[in-house]
Amino acid sequence: MKYADHLPLARQATQVFKRSGIELSQSSMCRWMGKVADMLEPLYDRICELILLSHCWGIDATNVKYREPGVQGKCKLGFVWGAVGDESHPYNVYFFRRDGTRAGLESIVKNYSGILRCDAHNVYDDIFEPETPKPGTSAPTEQGCWAHARRKFHEAFKVQPDAEKIITMIGAMYGVERRAKKLTNEERLAMRQNESLPQLDNVFAWCREHKEKYLPKDPLYLAMQYALNHEAALRVYCTDGRLAIDNNETERMLRLAAIGRKNWLFFGSATGGKTGCILYTILGSARRHGLNEFEYLVDLLDRLSDLPAEAELFNMLPDRWTPQKP
Repeated sequence: MKYADHLPLARQATQVFKRSGIELSQSSMCRWMGKVADMLEPLYDRICELILLSHCWGIDATNVKYREPGVQGKCKLGFVWGAVGDESHPYNVYFFRRDGTRAGLESIVKNYSGILRCDAHNVYDDIFEPETPKPGTSAPTEQGCWAHARRKFHEAFKVQPDAEKIITMIGAMYGVERRAKKLTNEERLAMRQNESLPQLDNVFAWCREHKEKYLPKDPLYLAMQYALNHEAALRVYCTDGRLAIDNNETERMLRLAAIGRKNWLFFGSATGGKTGCILYTILGSARRHGLNEFEYLVDLLDRLSDLPAEAELFNMLPDRWTPQKP
């Protein structure tokens, strides 16, 4: 309930279970949760390997506080990274890192060389253009997020109505995406090339033409500068019908952690952060496939308690799982 319904263990112990006449200590529940994560870790590791095989995946992060056992004072600030695999590797994966530095991101991305969809945070800069490239590997291709770009123009519109022109053009691009949603990848690409590409050209042309009319600190100037700075990345989605126009799916998956932290406040330790991310991954991936999370989790624990071979993990993946026959 903590990682699916955002209900802290203390509240479960003192309200949910106690109301039913069941006495459970919070510490016992915490230990059980850790044991469950330990059992699920082989499946989690397999999912982490598979997402790296995606043609394209989205990534984003949100901050979460955690405590260092034995250290008095304030909680430290950690990060939960979320990654969304493509249609062939349909998993929502969570990673806990003690900070939001490049090293933590590199440990997730590793030697991935496909398309990485993300926002324009500078932590990604060395991923796409490494100062010291690894021999025999190529850097991933950056895909920009149009939701971030559009959001800046919407903010500018509140004080500068001229932004409506760009908002209308971006809206037309999203209109193409709605109509192309049920098409094949090839058909979607053809529609983007015919309809979205001219709108893209108009957006960037308008920004170049009108940018100097505004002061450097004007919201509309900043929105146009953002779009122009990331033009190459924002154009990538029109080169492949398999790509999404924005990174909203990744942001939505991170709501599990963002809403949860408002209730349970912090992880008890960095180990607790890893435990949480393992459970978030299993439950979040199950939810992505419309599975009953509780039924799926109980079945996994039953199978993992007597796992005959590592190969059996393949059939436990949420996109391939079927309940055991009674």
